[in-house]
Amino acid sequence: MFPSFERRAVLEYRAVEDVDVYSDDVGNLDDFIEDMTPLEYEAHEMTKKLVRFRPHVPPIYRRWFPHRVVVHDNVLKMI
Repeated sequence: MFPSFERRAVLEYRAVEDVDVYSDDVGNLDDFIEDMTPLEYEAHEMTKKLVRFRPHVPPIYRRWFPHRVVVHDNVLKMI
């Protein structure tokens, strides 16, 4: 027997919202884009993408997954 209309479960579909990810930045670097060199800006954008992707990496592989991109001697380095 099927449940009556009043007892049926109603499924709600919600859009996935961006989850705030903890950041150790003191200030928002997006406010200083005009002061960055093109290489620093590229490193900043890559770091933001890595931070957003990190929660989707299985915990066993996180120690090998880079968490930040820095500019060292005009070269991008993942650390």
